[in-house]
Amino acid sequence: MSHIMAKRKKAAVYITLQYNGMDFRALLDSGCDVSVLGRRILPNLSYQACHKNLLAANASPIPILGNALVSFTVAGVALQHQFLVSDAIEEIVLGSDWLEANNCTWDFQTSTLCIKSLPIPVSVKLGSSSHRELMRRIYAVEDVELPANSQC
Repeated sequence: MSHIMAKRKKAAVYITLQYNGMDFRALLDSGCDVSVLGRRILPNLSYQACHKNLLAANASPIPILGNALVSFTVAGVALQHQFLVSDAIEEIVLGSDWLEANNCTWDFQTSTLCIKSLPIPVSVKLGSSSHRELMRRIYAVEDVELPANSQC
């Protein structure tokens, strides 16, 4: 008996955005709670210190340098979003916070993302990446304080 294996094409999970006149590829990651960018991607970006805790899927901590409000364009439309900044990330990750804030619909069949939050919704063709996979899951962690003797 012979088996036929179809070669799976890489998923189109990258969107092109423009920042200061330059094109960048950003990973769309609906499993990532918050949007994060690597400081080396935008080295001149100003950011404010913050005390957020992030974890990768394997529960290892991701150090955060700060947060920044970043203005950029997608398909010629001006957008802005709050990103956490880290030296441990080597790309731009648009997380579920960005997808939700922009009322996005992701069509995997046609490899398009419809950004519905705009006055005129825009559909953007997505692409895949030829470089190695760097990171796929990031979780936001918040400190919780339990009162003494509150356990069951």
